[in-house]
Amino acid sequence: MSETPYFIQLDEARALCRKSPPTLAVEHVNLDNAHQRTLAADLQSLVNDPPFDNSSMDGFACRFDPSATYPLTLRILGTQAASGENPELSVGVGDAARIMTGAPMPAGRPTSRRTPSGPDSSPGRPTERSRSASSSSRESGRPPAPARGSVS
Repeated sequence: MSETPYFIQLDEARALCRKSPPTLAVEHVNLDNAHQRTLAADLQSLVNDPPFDNSSMDGFACRFDPSATYPLTLRILGTQAASGENPELSVGVGDAARIMTGAPMPAGRPTSRRTPSGPDSSPGRPTERSRSASSSSRESGRPPAPARGSVS
């Protein structure tokens, strides 16, 4: 018996996978029996929940200033919590607000920047390794993304 393991080329493996793709049967079950099953199709929400623009990460809500020289210091106006009452904050150029995941975005059309973590980070300092504006908040009135994956 040879000690060399048997391998096939990547293109050959892909061809084998394409020749016999896995198929799953679609079953219709009531919700009580749907635990740990996978949806057969996308499920679109019929409600806009929450009904406000919200942050998808802990960090800072701030506005981009294309004329600024970076790094720069921003004036912290307060904190937007995910629950409870929040002060009326309007974030302008040069301002920022601490923001928690799920919190309403303050007025002024800011985006949120992730709070850094790890040995190189200092508390309260926004990071340059942040998500883009389009992925850091969800605009109210925009339909939520379709549900994908399993039901739990």
